[in-house]
Formats: sequence, C-alpha cells, structure tokens
Amino acid sequence: MSQIKKSEPAIDLDVSLIPDHVRMKLLSIAYRATIEYFKKPGVEEAYQKWLAEKRKREAEAAKKPMRCPAAGGLESSDPCGGREGR
Repeated sequence: MSQIKKSEPAIDLDVSLIPDHVRMKLLSIAYRATIEYFKKPGVEEAYQKWLAEKRKREAEAAKKPMRCPAAGGLESSDPCGGREGR
C-alpha cells in the first residue's frame, strides 16, 4: 500500500459528525465495491498471499524484544512501562 507523501495536505475528519444514515450509505457503497473487486480473478489469491506474509511478519516481530524510545531504547517485556513511547 502506498503512503501519503509529506507534501500532500492532510484532512482531519470527525466521523462522529456524519449522520448515521450517511455513514451507512457510504459503508454499503464500500462494501459492494469490495465484494465486486474480490470477484476479479487473482484478487482473492493475492489477498491470501499478502495476509499470510503479514501474519508471518507479525509473528516474527512478536518474538523480538521491544524497545521504548521514552526509556532510552531499553529492552523489556513492557519497555515503556505503560507509557507507550510517550
């Protein structure tokens, strides 16, 4: 997935201000489009391959000791002491 370039403007959107009926309509549009996209040949296979690779990376990352920038990069099972890098 591509990342947004820093030169592109960011948009802050408070979805709580969108009425429920509008959110549901947008959801139904996105859902139908996703279903149609996955009907294309090769899409499900590509997704399953990506998902397996993602899960493998996550499992490998879970085995590595975490480092907390707030704790000077110290290793620990809870490296930030509940600070979550703040």
